[in-house]
Amino acid sequence: MKKVLLLVSTFVAGIALNAQAQYPLVSIAQVQTPVGMQADTCADGFNTEYTGDTIRVQGVVMVKGGLAQVQNGRQVWIRDIAGGGPYSTIDIFFRNSPSSPSQPVDVLNLVAGDTVEITGLLEEYQGETELVPLVNGVNLIGPKDATGEPTPRLLTIGALNDANRINKLTVGEQWEGEFVEFQNVTVTAVSPFSNGTRVSFDVVDAQGNKINVSDRFAAARLANGFVPPVVGDVYTSLKGIILHSKNGCAGTSGRGYELDPFDLSHYQKGAAAPSIGGITRNPITPTSTQTVTVQATVTDEGTVTAVKLFYAVGATTTAYTSVDMSNGGSGSVYSATIPAQAEGAFVKYYIRAIDNDNNSNNIPNVPTGNPMFYIVRDAGLSIRDVQYTPYQDGNSGYVGLDVTVTGVVTASTETSNLGYAFVQQEGAQSWAGIWVSGSAMNNKVVGDKVTVTGLVQENFGITRIASTTADKIGTGTIAPLTLSPNVFTAYSFADNEQYEGMLVKIANPVAGKGLFVVDTNADAPSNFGEYRVGLDKYDPATGMRVLVGRQTSSTYSSLAVSYVNNLKWATTDGTMSVTPTLVAAGDSMMSVTGIAYYGFSNMKLLPRNNADFEGYTVTSSKKSLANSDFVSLYPVPAANVLNVSLTKAGAYTLSISDLAGRQVMSQVVEGNTQVNTSAINSGLYFVTMTDAKGQKYSAGRLAIVK
Repeated sequence: MKKVLLLVSTFVAGIALNAQAQYPLVSIAQVQTPVGMQADTCADGFNTEYTGDTIRVQGVVMVKGGLAQVQNGRQVWIRDIAGGGPYSTIDIFFRNSPSSPSQPVDVLNLVAGDTVEITGLLEEYQGETELVPLVNGVNLIGPKDATGEPTPRLLTIGALNDANRINKLTVGEQWEGEFVEFQNVTVTAVSPFSNGTRVSFDVVDAQGNKINVSDRFAAARLANGFVPPVVGDVYTSLKGIILHSKNGCAGTSGRGYELDPFDLSHYQKGAAAPSIGGITRNPITPTSTQTVTVQATVTDEGTVTAVKLFYAVGATTTAYTSVDMSNGGSGSVYSATIPAQAEGAFVKYYIRAIDNDNNSNNIPNVPTGNPMFYIVRDAGLSIRDVQYTPYQDGNSGYVGLDVTVTGVVTASTETSNLGYAFVQQEGAQSWAGIWVSGSAMNNKVVGDKVTVTGLVQENFGITRIASTTADKIGTGTIAPLTLSPNVFTAYSFADNEQYEGMLVKIANPVAGKGLFVVDTNADAPSNFGEYRVGLDKYDPATGMRVLVGRQTSSTYSSLAVSYVNNLKWATTDGTMSVTPTLVAAGDSMMSVTGIAYYGFSNMKLLPRNNADFEGYTVTSSKKSLANSDFVSLYPVPAANVLNVSLTKAGAYTLSISDLAGRQVMSQVVEGNTQVNTSAINSGLYFVTMTDAKGQKYSAGRLAIVK
């Protein structure tokens, strides 16, 4: 019986492989090697000439299925079948329904050492190259490699990031997706997130180069028993997969290259510094006559010899006052007092502990990290106080603390509105809006004035209050703050962070002039539902992102806005309550209003419903263009030859136009046709098809890269 089953499995796999043979087989090195990356610049353009193409690659599995904590574990990394070396590894990210297995082999069942052929779409997300398998694109093609988990490549952090954790693209990109080892590195910051249920930490090498150690895999999750380090701990060995979240370039604010261990054995710790936890302050928001008591629990494998509280007044002050913390002669709980300060004073502080081996630990790790802080208020805390921070991590000084604030509802949980509640402080022009989650806001509507009590959280970069109570105390009106879309082209802490959570109106600063949809997909070739509006309809790179039509565990936008960048959002990631309208480049409007929101390294606008769009007008060309599902263009980007494949019979005129609408070439095509594009300069173009009756079809955008 086993022999029969094996024959059947082999037969099915053979059918699947034959079905994928139409796609080119390329090496991982060919896929990963960047095109046009220049030293000391961010001008790497398309990460690879195959971006946006469906291809086949062969490799050996390095990380078994089920360990990654996304897509129900259907994410693995493979190394080129020819062996290791630069550009020889890649991320396999199965993006079909997480509950549906890939075929004929489920990614979830792959183990280290399996030899596989993957057929999928090559994409790039925030600097990370991903191969997204087709539903039937995962095949075993050879026996399991007996060595299983590969030998890690010994690297220094300086081969990837600098001392500010900025990625070194020209030398680091070759190791994206590789299994590596760092030795003798020191923990400099520990960062709990996702409401304290997860943690990542930074380590530095002897030269001060820094990398983040994160928790993509189950082994690094607190719920699975991982014990995080404390600042000052030394790892004699750290192993893991190198992931990439691009930073240091215009429009990017990721973590750089990061390390993700996938087994507890990958963490080998040396000497341990004292542990500092359970930090509290009382009162949370003092008046100008109140002192503040700071308390912490300090423990050590040996003996704690000293614990000190350092505090300073003023956001830019660098001179701290030191106060001894006392445990009353015994125990692990230490406390000290900060004297009363003037109304409005910005008070920052941190704690240092030293043990009998002279190992020390600062929490937070000042001056490398940012201190804890509070603002003295005689009249009580405001939304602005909760949101304001002078530090570029954007974190509130009240994270993990219960607060009470008052404001006016600017977005509600109603299905006819945003679906999420935001509240804004009256009279403030910056740091004034905040997301309020929790069922206490479910019966509140725009214009209600409410007093909210709840826990301050940082949720993937955005500050929110998880409300326990929300009492309506009256009504109020918040006029949106009018801003140019150019303010939000690329995230900047100085320019953007102050508007997080606020109601803003995006408009042309020139009276009487409007806005345009300048890019229908700000994340092409991926699509996360975001398009861009700007001042110049021929400039797709400048303006503000607009997100609508998606509600997931990490995406929070309205289902009551018609204007989407793909009709699939009608029923994908939530069911829209209005009829979708496909946006097109050149669509115009006088303004668009919504909540300014930060997510995945970008600021974006969350309109609440169609009323937030003033004078939306479709382009005349959009009215005449039909769907073009019958057209396939490859490779993307193209160079000197573009292959056109039509699934509809008949001849069509293919036209290629630049972003200004000027036609640069046209050719009659039928069936499968090769088009010579050698005379077209590198750039971004629009492609249309016209049939014999004059009906035009949009074939989307085309990149030419020479």
